[in-house]
Amino acid sequence: MYRFNQLVTGLWKVFWTGFFPGLVFFGLAFCFSLTKQMENKIYVILLKDSNYKKEISLGACKLCGLMKDMLGEETYGELPLDTLTPKIMDKVLEFLEYHANNPMISIETPIKTKDIKSIVGDWDTQFIDLKNDQGTLMELILAANYLNCQNLLDLGLLKIAAMIKDEEPDKVKKMFSIDRDLSPEEEVEIRKQNGWLFT
Repeated sequence: MYRFNQLVTGLWKVFWTGFFPGLVFFGLAFCFSLTKQMENKIYVILLKDSNYKKEISLGACKLCGLMKDMLGEETYGELPLDTLTPKIMDKVLEFLEYHANNPMISIETPIKTKDIKSIVGDWDTQFIDLKNDQGTLMELILAANYLNCQNLLDLGLLKIAAMIKDEEPDKVKKMFSIDRDLSPEEEVEIRKQNGWLFT
């Protein structure tokens, strides 16, 4: 029994002085590495939804003026955004991540055709094809304006321009559920600010 106790004591000393410290060191090193990896990422969080936290690449972040300004010189962190819903934010992130590696085709104005595909290509045409869901289209345009994401804003406005190009005023009003006519002053101001739409 004495020898057995000595053996157990010896094994415990070996474990405590050799294996255990090594295991602890490995665990601490792993946790430190994991923490650093998490720190080196950029996350978008929504103030309206405490459960929303999505990773975004640095390249995608740089395509969005507001996010780029919020990040500054850093390469990681959390970007809290207001007013946006998870549905719209997901669409925005999809757009930014794709174009981080695939530069968007420049949109020439005034547009000469209703065929969006011939202007921006397949991916952007499918992205902005919201199956006549004008509510989502308008939300996406407002989000792009809020985020200072010029390419997304241009694409949204292109979609509207293509929808109304060469259409009769009554059809356009019906299309966008406009229940009153613009005053002459309002029409002049709109044409002045968005002349490329009416060329």
